[in-house]
Amino acid sequence: MMLNKPLFSALTQAKPALAGLARRDAYLPWVSPGEEGGPSPTASQTDGAPVRTRRSRLKDLASTMYCSVIGTCLGVGELRPLVARFQNVAAAGLSELDIHHGAVELAAQAGEGAKAINKALDQRHALAIQRFAPLETAPALAQAWREAVQQGDIAGPYWALLTHPAVTEALRKQAFGEVHMLSHLQGVSSRADLARLQALTLENSSLREQLAQQQERQQVQQQAHQHTLLRLQEQLQALQRQALRPAVPASAELSLRTEALARQLARLSHERDRSAQATSSLQSQCQGLQTEVMALRQQVHDEQHLNQALRAEAAALEAALASASQQAHGQPDPGLLEGAGQRVLYVGGRPSSNGAIRRLCDAAGIELLLHDGGLEDRKGLLPALVPGSDLVLLPVDCVDHDSMNRLKKLCARHGVPFQPLRTAGVASFLAALAARSPNRAGTQAPRPRPICLRHG
Repeated sequence: MMLNKPLFSALTQAKPALAGLARRDAYLPWVSPGEEGGPSPTASQTDGAPVRTRRSRLKDLASTMYCSVIGTCLGVGELRPLVARFQNVAAAGLSELDIHHGAVELAAQAGEGAKAINKALDQRHALAIQRFAPLETAPALAQAWREAVQQGDIAGPYWALLTHPAVTEALRKQAFGEVHMLSHLQGVSSRADLARLQALTLENSSLREQLAQQQERQQVQQQAHQHTLLRLQEQLQALQRQALRPAVPASAELSLRTEALARQLARLSHERDRSAQATSSLQSQCQGLQTEVMALRQQVHDEQHLNQALRAEAAALEAALASASQQAHGQPDPGLLEGAGQRVLYVGGRPSSNGAIRRLCDAAGIELLLHDGGLEDRKGLLPALVPGSDLVLLPVDCVDHDSMNRLKKLCARHGVPFQPLRTAGVASFLAALAARSPNRAGTQAPRPRPICLRHG
């Protein structure tokens, strides 16, 4: 994964924050060794010294890292045939998000599909693995990782670092946090990328016109050269036949004329070769620009979806504040969230925002059920909470893939609406309730699809 220079600058400025995030379990839901989905004790290090003599495999990593590893180190083109083969589905009917989810599920099952993904990772990043192999200590691995990040080489070194025998869990968390933040820092350069996309589009159009004109001129020149070559070859053959006649000796004038025609023929051949090289260079340049334009268009598309989500959240937050203001001035309140009497189950979230969400729900007459997803509350309580709920909300930035999939299947079984949230903030919670409000259905912006492609 190669990143542009604005992202490297943003990453350098965000180094302290990245290091802090890597040490906070609230943002990185790690699973401890020995728990379900966690790495085996033989694949971890307790005091910084390596206790393994071989590289780790995908199944030895924490299940919470599968999304980051697969999304960063393998492309959709490599994963599509694997998901189609091991999940027995038609590859043509799967979206990129379905491919990503299917690959993460195969990795979590730790079967033949996980082995195939591990093999694909090793083959794809064999050079990076070979480059990291001679390193024997965690500080040496950390230095090599920093150099790779500064050079924009992320995918191969990331896989080589996570599976290296000398890696520590602290170094794994640090690398995981930096890669996680890189996906969000990508939006920093979106405006510059949009301007560059427009400039490249204009440049691409200009180069296409130049290429068409060059091809037209080349075609005319080739036809003229071909005609001249045929005429010169006929003259040369006639002169050679005349020179070979035994009765008529070759004269000095005939030899000079033959040499001049040969030089003219060589010059025309050289000009034809130069024209062909110029055309080939323009075609290669045009193809490179087309590839870059397609990549920038995809980035702009993702930024537009993120903008739609943020607008919907801002509109919901403004509506909640306006309703609270009306209550404070004694005016009739149409309902803070227009969902009085509903029972909402909120799974995950953060303590800093859960208190504000509960106060808003109490003011609106909404019964809020909170469950932390299994950190302190038992996961066995969810099957009893879901059937009596009117809506289940889950922020994808605080819950791992396995918990989200189990909750989604449980809601489908009991016919309870399930809504994933972009973040654990209050604005995302309000936007989800506003989108379901019957009185605001005609005024609210349509809910966009999730922005983070690592979750669905």
